[in-house]
Amino acid sequence: MADLVARSTTRNFSYTGVKGSIQLPSTYSVPRTDEFINFYVGLNGSAGSAVESGLSYGYRDGKFAWRYFLNNGNSTQFQSVEYPGGLTGGQIVPVQLEIINGVAYFTAGGQYKLQVAVSNDLRNPAQAKQVIAAKEEAGGTVTHAKVIFSNLQVKSAGSFVAWTTSTPTNPPYTNTSRYVLGNTTGVPLTATLNP
Repeated sequence: MADLVARSTTRNFSYTGVKGSIQLPSTYSVPRTDEFINFYVGLNGSAGSAVESGLSYGYRDGKFAWRYFLNNGNSTQFQSVEYPGGLTGGQIVPVQLEIINGVAYFTAGGQYKLQVAVSNDLRNPAQAKQVIAAKEEAGGTVTHAKVIFSNLQVKSAGSFVAWTTSTPTNPPYTNTSRYVLGNTTGVPLTATLNP
């Protein structure tokens, strides 16, 4: 099984939240029941912990469906709920993740909410990230058209501010040539997963 990823992270560990919108790919292929695609925002703690939240498409509970999810990055707490009414290719979904008093709160679509407790290093300001990812079996053929993040903001000192190209950000990263990045800044992150 392979984890395929494209991501963009802030250079600084200065944030307690991240929000924006995710435009889903117009087309996608997840042919096997043990494969999936997911697009999410997250926060990385200084000691290696993480909290991640976003949208995922794959097979669970007997069917393929879009879900929204939140996990504490250590797989000790994971929540995934089928997106009410489903989602369609190209749809734009707002997402928001915040850590308040040791609890991560996630909102998808402006109304669907999840929460999990986080580790101690995430009680301090953290590194923000945007991630476009897939998991496939050996010889798999998971693909998706372009995914686009937009309207990005990070929360610093209690307020959300725009995450722009002037925000100190690491160069975008991908671990496979199959992910084609839409720009060289990673702000916003855009990527297509080719066969």
